[in-house]
Amino acid sequence: MASKLAKKSRSTPPSARSTGSVTLADVAMLAGVSPITVSRVVNRPELVTAETLEHVQQVIDRTGYVPNMLAGGLASRRSRLVGEYSLVKRLDPAHPIIVGRSNNDLGTPVGQPTPDEFSVSIYQRVWDKTVSHRYIQYPFPSWYYAFLAGVQKITKGRDMMIAELQAEPWPPHGQTIQTSSLEEHDKSFNAVRLKTTVDFAKQTGMKSIDLWGAEYWYYRLVQLHDPSVWQTARSLFRTGQ
Repeated sequence: MASKLAKKSRSTPPSARSTGSVTLADVAMLAGVSPITVSRVVNRPELVTAETLEHVQQVIDRTGYVPNMLAGGLASRRSRLVGEYSLVKRLDPAHPIIVGRSNNDLGTPVGQPTPDEFSVSIYQRVWDKTVSHRYIQYPFPSWYYAFLAGVQKITKGRDMMIAELQAEPWPPHGQTIQTSSLEEHDKSFNAVRLKTTVDFAKQTGMKSIDLWGAEYWYYRLVQLHDPSVWQTARSLFRTGQ
């Protein structure tokens, strides 16, 4: 039997092999399917039926099979995401799962998993530590994010929310908010920028907007003795502007 398993494992794509003692061929034998089917469950679950996916996934869970993430490259990273999504969905089916994307990535997510909702992060003014070594302002207008959300809705049938809207400073490389000055903070974030950033987010048309950095408003009020951001936030949220 060992020789048969070894022969099968040599014909298995490297991205599907395990880093542990349990191999893809072992999973295939226990599940009563071909190694190609197991590979598809791991890397391309959209290509198999829901019944086969559930059956093979149960064998994977029972045996502790772990795909080789390094050898698999993009395919195995997709496999990890699918696995994480499936695990969370099984453990907590009552709550929606949100998958986030970087604010400046082009294109639209394809393949699996398709979450209950997608999200995007929006940071407009940041410190560029790689090329210019200065503050930069991302040039993307609000309609760019509205376009991403629209394409997402058409292609995947899912809404998009803003999960991280910049609401705190982005200090230069090597500095933190605590070690940089108030003057430095103002170069990337202040009360005026809070108001314009919130207005920008509303212009995208996305209904759900989460701000990132609310604790900084309090830190700035108490530790830096500047109430400007705190007062602006209170005004925005009190009036619902």
